[in-house]
Amino acid sequence: FKTDFQEAGSILELSARMSAVLAGRILADLLEQYANRPEFQLGGKVQKFVEDTNYSSQVRTNAKTLNEIRRWSAHSQQPTDDQVEIPDVGLKEAEWTLDFIERLFDVFIIAPARDEAMKKAMEEP
Repeated sequence: FKTDFQEAGSILELSARMSAVLAGRILADLLEQYANRPEFQLGGKVQKFVEDTNYSSQVRTNAKTLNEIRRWSAHSQQPTDDQVEIPDVGLKEAEWTLDFIERLFDVFIIAPARDEAMKKAMEEP
């Protein structure tokens, strides 16, 4: 995760769009490894994650938003009948995706490790 995250941050100013694509890749990997989402496509992983009430609704909603931003940045899309245009992914959106990924690191990795360390410390004589 660290290498992909560093790469996404390093290209942010050069290509916000590609930075958001990398954030989507990190999201897919995090969901697979830490939320037990084995689905092949990110959309499927996110859909199942959104349905999983073991996580806060804010985290689940943000995962869905990141996936939408990633889709806008990764695919050439044409507007649908109810859509005037496909949103562009700019620096603001790409920065948001990286900020959210950092928060997911805390949800999936840092907080559980910290909780486990605190639990072990309480159990020691």
